[in-house]
Amino acid sequence: MRSGAAALVAATALVLPDAALASPGKALQSFVAAAGRGDSLALWRSLSAPSQKRLGPTYAVFRGRAALALAAAVGGFAHAKSLRVVVDERVDGTWGVAAVAGTRKARYAAYGVALRRTHGGWRVELGGTVRLTPVGNNELGAVSHAPAQLAVGVRSGPPIQKVGMWLDGVGFPLQAGGTGPSNITAYGVPPRHVGRGVHVLVAFASTDGGASASAWVFTVR
Repeated sequence: MRSGAAALVAATALVLPDAALASPGKALQSFVAAAGRGDSLALWRSLSAPSQKRLGPTYAVFRGRAALALAAAVGGFAHAKSLRVVVDERVDGTWGVAAVAGTRKARYAAYGVALRRTHGGWRVELGGTVRLTPVGNNELGAVSHAPAQLAVGVRSGPPIQKVGMWLDGVGFPLQAGGTGPSNITAYGVPPRHVGRGVHVLVAFASTDGGASASAWVFTVR
């Protein structure tokens, strides 16, 4: 691993002792359903405490602002055709990542989030300082040839600690480099042949106190 890079995860699930906790994927499904209903209280309760402070900080403020934005941006996935969970992973004892994908507004789309493990279950983490940006072929939407490499740019205020990527639900080893511990590019070879059709790439990154995840769709013609 190059200087300044974060620890890289190969996206293998970590078995946690409390089997009663919902999985990250189930928590995301509940969050998407709440957005589809326009249920601001359920959305509020689905958020981690730090996310509530960032998007509120009170429920009254959240209900009048961020809840409306989430319902507009995420709610459409609740009614997406053939919606399914494409990533449902526990990264470590604190963080998880989940993503859903399906056809909405006649286009195949995906939505991914980081989730924080709490005593009450998995809570969605939003509004933090970690930013993820697709790099290279997978940012184009449609490509004529299967990408030989997949990459994501990660930016954050605090140093980046972990980065993971999943292609069509399968994690793969990463390398990374950058200008410093808060500005890196992580990249790796796809875990298997990327054939023609639609594919979903999910990326996750965490710092000491926060995390973020995103999902993108690209098509090989």
